[in-house]
Amino acid sequence: MSFTNTGFDREEGGNKWQAEIIKNRSSPMERGVDSEVMGGKEGKENICVIGSGDFGRALAGRLATAGYKVTIASRDPDRNRSLIPSGVEISGLSSAATADLVIVAVPKDFYPSIPANLLKGKVVVDVSNRATIRRDCTESQ
Repeated sequence: MSFTNTGFDREEGGNKWQAEIIKNRSSPMERGVDSEVMGGKEGKENICVIGSGDFGRALAGRLATAGYKVTIASRDPDRNRSLIPSGVEISGLSSAATADLVIVAVPKDFYPSIPANLLKGKVVVDVSNRATIRRDCTESQ
């Protein structure tokens, strides 16, 4: 079996593809997702991002723009308060207890500071990267 990639044909579906991309960039509420499905206050799922560094703030900002209720949980909430994106709250690590979804965005070295007892029974997504890279390694890290 073989396949030849002929590229993307803008004449056949290009505008449809573009419209789908634009449609899906809007918030879940704008796309007509039922508020009962979204859960949380005011029909928004409550997401907690643990980590107020560059990646955590960027991710929280995008999620808030998409229509989610987002809180950044930080060991030191006042440290980056002025850098927090609009529409995003910031508080201590205890805010993870009230979240529907918890996203961990801290370096591995800070894992011991994560309040594991507050994460029991929660959906937790770890988007952290390694602090070091072994360039001489040929296997997955």
